[in-house]
Amino acid sequence: MLALDGEGTLMRVDLADRSVAPLIEDVRSVETSLDGRWLLWQDATVIGGDPELPEGDIFLRDLSTGTDALLAQGSLQRSLFPLSRASADIVQLGYGYLETQRIFFLPELDFVDAPGDLQINAKIDDNHWLASSLLNNLYDLVDLKAGTSRRLFERQARIQWFEDDGLVVYEAKPCCIDSDFRDEGPMWRVPFDGEPTQIAKRVSDYMIQVDDERVLSPVDIGDDWLGNLIVIDLATGEERLVDHHVFASSVDTRWGRDDGLISYSIADGERSGVYVARLPQQARSGTRKTTREHVGVDVVHDRDGRPVRVPRLRPGVPDWKALAAARARGAK
Repeated sequence: MLALDGEGTLMRVDLADRSVAPLIEDVRSVETSLDGRWLLWQDATVIGGDPELPEGDIFLRDLSTGTDALLAQGSLQRSLFPLSRASADIVQLGYGYLETQRIFFLPELDFVDAPGDLQINAKIDDNHWLASSLLNNLYDLVDLKAGTSRRLFERQARIQWFEDDGLVVYEAKPCCIDSDFRDEGPMWRVPFDGEPTQIAKRVSDYMIQVDDERVLSPVDIGDDWLGNLIVIDLATGEERLVDHHVFASSVDTRWGRDDGLISYSIADGERSGVYVARLPQQARSGTRKTTREHVGVDVVHDRDGRPVRVPRLRPGVPDWKALAAARARGAK
C-alpha cells in the first residue's frame, strides 16, 4: 500500500509484515494504476501556475523496474484519473479539464496531443483504441498515432460488454444530467468491421448477462426504482416476464449462475422481500450445463441468525413440514 504522510513523503507499507519505508520525498499529489505497476506524481516544488492549482514536475515511475521519467510540467489536479486506462497502455494528462490533452503510450512514452474531452474506453489492438467523448456517447475506432478515426455506431449508446470482434451497446444518452440509470433502449451488437445488428428491443443500465444467449433486465422502471424484470433471448429477441415490482439495482446472478438461479428484491405489499428464482430449464442456454435434478437443501436463518437447513423433496419444491417447523422457530 502507498500512503502520503504529512511531510509530503510517499511511504510504502508492506501489509504482510507491516513494515513502512519512504519511497519518494517532496510529493504534492499522486496517482497509481489499478494493476500496481505505474505511479504518477507531482513534485512539491512550485514552478508557477494558479495558486489553487500550483504547477510542478510530473513524473511517472514503472514500479516493476524502478525507472522514472519526467512527463510534463503542470498541475496533476487538472487531469481526470490519468492512469485509469493504463491497462490500455496509455497515460492521459489534462484529460477532462483542458482544451487539449497529451496521451502517452506505455511503456515507450512517445505521445500525441488530442482533444481534452476524448475518452479512451478500451484498447482494441496495437494501433486502435475505442474512444468516445465526455460530452456524448458516440463511439469511434481511433488510431491515436495516425490521427484517424471511424464511427462505429451512429446513435448515442452505453457499452454493455466487449466481444472478440466488437461490442454490445444499448441506446441511451450519457448519464446523469439529461438521463439516469432508469433509461432503456434497444440493444445492439456492433462489430469492429461490419454493420450493427439489433439483438433486443429494450434493456436498461441494470441489464445482466445470464449466458451467451440470454440477458436479464429490469424495464419500465418508475420513480420508485421498481420495474418489471424480464429475461431476453438474444437469438430471437423474445421477452419473458420474471416478476413485477422488482428493485432495479437488486438483480443478481453471481452466486447461482451455474444452476440458473437469480435473486432480486420486491416491494409489493405482502410479497415484499428477497426472492430466489430458477430460470426455466427449457429456456436455458445450450452453452451452460443443465439444471441439476437432484434433491437439494435450502438454508434459512432463525431469529438469532443461525442457519437452518430445509431439504427440497424435488428440484424447486421445499419440504413444507420442515419449512413450517423452521418458521415456527422464527426463521425468515
